[in-house]
Amino acid sequence: MRIWSVCAPTAAHLDAFAKVPTVDPAARLLMEKPLCRTRDVLAVTPLPTPTPGRGWS
Repeated sequence: MRIWSVCAPTAAHLDAFAKVPTVDPAARLLMEKPLCRTRDVLAVTPLPTPTPGRGWS
């Protein structure tokens, strides 16, 4: 299992959350909180989601 730890300013979290699966489809993410700023909440919905046993889709 590969775990990615994202430790960056809040403004960079959402971008990292979207890009890591394109680099490593089997990645497991450990994110600092918050995932994003309040104004960016709606941007979270269309991001890829993991499927158990199949990775990110």
